[in-house]
Amino acid sequence: MDWFERRILQYVLAWGPHGSMSDEDTFPEFGMKVTQLNERFARIIAASRDHINRLDDADRKLITRA
Repeated sequence: MDWFERRILQYVLAWGPHGSMSDEDTFPEFGMKVTQLNERFARIIAASRDHINRLDDADRKLITRA
């Protein structure tokens, strides 16, 4: 997992308790609309499950939270 993928996970997790995200927030931050960001989030989670044991502790905890 790279820094950009970590940032996506952190961002989506931070917004979770506060309701929906808007394109006006996600596009300047990531260059993606909310739907694209959510799709990327899901792909990161799916790909990480296959090799979660090889991730460092911080990334493993982030994936588990997500």
